[in-house]
Amino acid sequence: GYSAQECIGKRDCDLFESPDDAAVTHAMKQAVLDSGVSCRREVRIRSGGIDLHYDLLVEPLRDSAGVITGVTWAAVDITPHKRMEQQLNASEERFRLAAAAAHAMVYDFDLQAMRLNSLHGVSELLGMDPPEGGATLEWWGSLVDPEDLPGCQAALERVRSTRTRQTIEYRVRHKDGRQRWVEDKVMALVDATGTPARLVGTVVDITERKLAELALIVAKNSAETANRSKDRFLAVISHELRTPLTPLLLFAEELGNDPLMPPAVRSACEMIQSNALVVGRLIDDLLDIS
Repeated sequence: GYSAQECIGKRDCDLFESPDDAAVTHAMKQAVLDSGVSCRREVRIRSGGIDLHYDLLVEPLRDSAGVITGVTWAAVDITPHKRMEQQLNASEERFRLAAAAAHAMVYDFDLQAMRLNSLHGVSELLGMDPPEGGATLEWWGSLVDPEDLPGCQAALERVRSTRTRQTIEYRVRHKDGRQRWVEDKVMALVDATGTPARLVGTVVDITERKLAELALIVAKNSAETANRSKDRFLAVISHELRTPLTPLLLFAEELGNDPLMPPAVRSACEMIQSNALVVGRLIDDLLDIS
């Protein structure tokens, strides 16, 4: 909330509400000054009673002789992403509480008869009842998204063949036509001979959690794409702005040193060289700041 002018000449501890926050950023800058190595990390800054989160990059600032004279630092506000992450964690906590309260679909599948012996909670999960005559594996498979069905079938086969517990995430169709994400935890039960006889499991709705995960992935990919675009832009600008200056300086010097040229021309060449050098320094400063 400060203007640039209000920050000039101030220390972090003069501007930050929390002395601990100022200590963190001060330590980062001091480490870069001491080591000459850039430092990047996420930091939390308390402002107006609200936690703000930043991706902070601190880099050494050197003079023409390579001596460190200070540091530059750039901070990107990642508060929305951190809040989304916190919402995801809260969503996962709600998921655990819901599972603990058994708000889930529970099933028991007979591997010999290839039929569901029991199925409870499907109406609460998907808003529908099993078909008349009992639920079958084919009926449940008809509700699974076609893209996810092969993975589900392969996971169930692993459970049967290896007798290990599996957790499967896939999409199913709700009665209202909407698609829901579910998490299916399934294990095999064996008979007296040790042969897998039944598959038992629980299925819970994780749509809210998956949407939050997908939103985080989209946000992360968007940030990475923007960063790559910035790098490409700076590389192109560096090349396209610097390249014309070299022949300009060479031609101006060549003409200025030609004794046959009138004094006015030589004076103009000196001015061209001087201005081109100034432009070069401005480009360097612009790119350094960027």
